[in-house]
Amino acid sequence: MKTLLIGASRGLGFALAETMLQRGYQVVATGRAHSTDKLAQLAACYPQQLTVETVDITAPSRFALCISTLAGTGLTCCSSMPG
Repeated sequence: MKTLLIGASRGLGFALAETMLQRGYQVVATGRAHSTDKLAQLAACYPQQLTVETVDITAPSRFALCISTLAGTGLTCCSSMPG
């Protein structure tokens, strides 16, 4: 299963990303530009499973670009946990 986690750079979103990776899921995790350091560290541990996207959902054009980029990639789930 491949899932998109919006707002995964800290808190519940980060914990969910980490848990899903540990269970073998493919994860696309998003965070704002200034907050993806922890996700980058996690990606180093799960390079085949985790993709980190820098997206600010308050910028509709950036969010739309992210979604269009992911179209056709087999995404099966989307969760939003913006902080």
